[in-house]
Amino acid sequence: MADVLLLLTDLTFLARIRAAAEAVGLACQRVTTVEDLLQHARRQPPAAIILDLGQERLEPLRAIAALKADAALRGIRTIGYFSHVREDVRAQARQAGCDLLLPRSAFVTQLPKLLREIAADRRRASDAP
Repeated sequence: MADVLLLLTDLTFLARIRAAAEAVGLACQRVTTVEDLLQHARRQPPAAIILDLGQERLEPLRAIAALKADAALRGIRTIGYFSHVREDVRAQARQAGCDLLLPRSAFVTQLPKLLREIAADRRRASDAP
């Protein structure tokens, strides 16, 4: 079971995110298509989905729109990161319904904090009756 789904191809970022997630007790699963993302999310909803908005061939904007259009999935927290020079991507992701948008540098800086918050939310959810 994945606590966090990752729609990305950058292996350096994958390793960085996985290491930070494991440090707070979260499991990550990388997917590379919108269909795989939706299938995994429907089977076992994750606490969050992290998307590389700069990888257009992964169709992250379509993924966000599909998640937010599905009543069973729209509550999953979506976090998108992008190149700071791509304000157009930021605007499109906001329009699609992405919950948190961060330039890549801010994402890297805030990643440990974000994952701690996700882990805390996951623990609270599992402790609920």
